[in-house]
Amino acid sequence: MSAPGVGAVLVGGAGRRMGGVAKGLLPAPSGEPIALALTRAFEAIGWEPVLVGDAVAYAALGLRAVADEPAGVGPIGGLCAALGYAGERCVIVVGCDMPFVDAATLASLAAHPSGAPALAPREADRWEPLLSRWDAARCVAAVRAEIARGTRSLQRACDAVGAERWPMELAARRALVDWDEPGDLARARPDPLRSP
Repeated sequence: MSAPGVGAVLVGGAGRRMGGVAKGLLPAPSGEPIALALTRAFEAIGWEPVLVGDAVAYAALGLRAVADEPAGVGPIGGLCAALGYAGERCVIVVGCDMPFVDAATLASLAAHPSGAPALAPREADRWEPLLSRWDAARCVAAVRAEIARGTRSLQRACDAVGAERWPMELAARRALVDWDEPGDLARARPDPLRSP
């Protein structure tokens, strides 16, 4: 897949486990806020970055943002908003608390050949939907239908659209590390084999 798409950085959530800090404002390895680093990574591969969710805390970064659709349903609302925003393009979804996602990882996901509506890493019986690629035109109706049924699970959304496993290279798996609480920052280390 070579056509540029939308890079959706999901910024929803109050960051309660991080003491109320907006997780995307934590410093990435580059020293800049994670949300900004992810935006630059998307720009480096030619994809349009957009923050998705309640982005009030990110206003000073001057980045384009769209609200969850609908609000208050968790990350699936962010996915739905990103798919609606993208129209006929594809979307790569990334969580704002994933400091090790870089342009090379995004380029690999963007270019992976697949006819499936969505691609995501999968471990055992669980998807890793916060680093995933979605064909917006083929997925948006199914995701909206899941929300209408009361689904709040990105796992169910992946199943509903017929997602395919993206076979990440072992060295790239560090990208799946996320920072949910202060202890995650304290334990952060440059080990590419570390399990998320």
